[in-house]
Amino acid sequence: MAAAKPDIHAYLCNRFKWAPNVINTIDWESFTKIIRQMTQSHTTIVKRIHGIAPTGHIANRNNGTLSAKCPSCECEREDNNHIITCPADSRKEWRQATLRIAKTLQLHRSDPTLKTILLEGLNKFLTQQTEVHETEYPTQYHPLIQEQNALGWDQLYRGRWSNQWSKMHTLYAENRPNWKSHEADGKQWVTIHGRMLLQQWLTLWKIRNAERHGADQQERQRTRYSHLQKELTELYKLRTEVTPRDRNIFYTTATEHMKASPELNTLEDWIFTHRTAIIASAQQAKQHGIQHNRTIREFFKHRNEITDREPPAHAGRLP
Repeated sequence: MAAAKPDIHAYLCNRFKWAPNVINTIDWESFTKIIRQMTQSHTTIVKRIHGIAPTGHIANRNNGTLSAKCPSCECEREDNNHIITCPADSRKEWRQATLRIAKTLQLHRSDPTLKTILLEGLNKFLTQQTEVHETEYPTQYHPLIQEQNALGWDQLYRGRWSNQWSKMHTLYAENRPNWKSHEADGKQWVTIHGRMLLQQWLTLWKIRNAERHGADQQERQRTRYSHLQKELTELYKLRTEVTPRDRNIFYTTATEHMKASPELNTLEDWIFTHRTAIIASAQQAKQHGIQHNRTIREFFKHRNEITDREPPAHAGRLP
């Protein structure tokens, strides 16, 4: 960890456009506790916290045949934050439910001012506003607001909370002698709220996937077929662009290919197996100027179709 930490921190600062000192304000202990128990969704959570969940934008970047658009609204670029801020009705309902849960969670074992700041910060991000104004709150909460403003309120949905959250909760709990030790623990308070937000995001991810890929098996199959058909058609556009020796993997047309191999798994396997090689072959052919060249066999194909026989009787003879 000591060896990797500087590189990881440098990556995060660059990824989220943080000043170098901002990363030191994150409550890393609570962050670890928040994601530790989410083992069943570990891969999805890791992609989420780094802002690389496979949204339309990322899918399109990796494969140009896939749409970058949001499946639920008119947005041309579905990125990781748009999933949360999308104006579609399904997302509005999710946002309202998330704020209700955040408001009632640990309500009787929370600092009311801390709760108000949390709800305002979450709502600011959900309505695509930039930051919470510290002047509206008592002075002791200003460092918390400043640090979370610098981190970004969207980071609460990624498990990254300022150290000030647990500190302020613990200070408030000191004057509550009837609270149990775990209720007064600021790290525990942050962990409970942070885990709730990530669980809510997983719920949202399922909603989004149903809207993009289909809510039932039949609809998902239709969507998958459409994607594979489009991707296969794009690869067949390179059929005459690849080097001559690589053209034997193609049928005459994409339609003929799909008729010969209608199984979706077979089509998908063919695409995944040959896509990189086809693109590389087309680039190589372009580099060497042999994009539309024919193989030697094709040049002499008609000779193979003519049977050996004597010249016609009326054919003239050279002197």
